Amino acid sequence: MFEIDIITLIMAVAGMIAFAIPFYLNSQKVKKEKAQKSNKLTEFLKNHDLNLSEQEEWRNRYFVGIDTQKNKLIYISNLNEINPILIDLYKVNHVKIHEVSRVIGTKGSSRKIIDTLSLQLVNYDGKVIGDLEFYDGEIFSDLVGEPITIKKWEATLQSIVKNHHKINRIAI
Repeated sequence: MFEIDIITLIMAVAGMIAFAIPFYLNSQKVKKEKAQKSNKLTEFLKNHDLNLSEQEEWRNRYFVGIDTQKNKLIYISNLNEINPILIDLYKVNHVKIHEVSRVIGTKGSSRKIIDTLSLQLVNYDGKVIGDLEFYDGEIFSDLVGEPITIKKWEATLQSIVKNHHKINRIAI
């Protein structure tokens, strides 16, 4: 067997603790920031008497949620600033994906670069009343599931809008 010197053991434990402290402090900071964001969002929802039945957050920046009972959509483009956009879905005629992209390279070896992805909510007059950014190439260098997320929300919102049209036709 080998002997371990008590001073070496103390130094090893102190080194491990010193190594772990920055990770612990960063973890606490992230938890605190997340709690503050959550509290601000909860306060906004409470002030507007909203109960989200479906919601999604991605890239630690974007947030979208829907209250299907009141047909309200809430969108936040920057969770650090929390300036929510609230849209009444009764005013929406249709929903479409708006993509800004460019093609680079030669004819044989070209590739498409997506600069922005947004979901546009169009009213009955044909005007865009909501342009909800899902991806910005100026902020992020690559896509991480945004095409799937935007298609999911387009389908969800489109089905709600179609249900409104059916209800309105029945009522007339």
